[in-house]
Amino acid sequence: MQATQPEPFKWLWIGLGLPVGGLAIAAIGFVVFFSFGPEGGVRVTSTLEPYAKEYLETTKLLEPDEKVIAYYDATIALKGTEAAILTDRRVLYHRPRGNTSIPLVQVARIEHEEQPVTGDIIRIFAEGGELLVIEIAPLNGGLNFLSALENQVALAKRVSQGQPTPHLSQLAE
Repeated sequence: MQATQPEPFKWLWIGLGLPVGGLAIAAIGFVVFFSFGPEGGVRVTSTLEPYAKEYLETTKLLEPDEKVIAYYDATIALKGTEAAILTDRRVLYHRPRGNTSIPLVQVARIEHEEQPVTGDIIRIFAEGGELLVIEIAPLNGGLNFLSALENQVALAKRVSQGQPTPHLSQLAE
């Protein structure tokens, strides 16, 4: 009768398999957890998530007749406690420790930079010297926010100068 010798690789496979298996289960749990909640990224008026509307109403961040044009929730859990908000009158950044806003008619310049890790960085300079920086994570629609911001600033400046606002049919020409 021959004695069986312990397999040294058996313990190596078990030692490697448990952490790798645990990471795989955690990753699947992470995906499942976030796939059933609201969608993140830049949202516009027509696609604004109900939780965001409710948060804006509860915290009274907006004036009664102010309209949201674009919204970006910077929190991972999508709680609204840190968000970039573009309205028909101003751009603001909401944080638990305070809000910063610039009226659209006072925007002097907008700079945009795309970073591979950070994402879209939008710098908004006010005529009075204030600077508002908005960082939108990669693949979250930063260019949509930038486009809406540029459009709203141009529209607000036209209105403040007494110029008529173009209708949709005029924009297509």
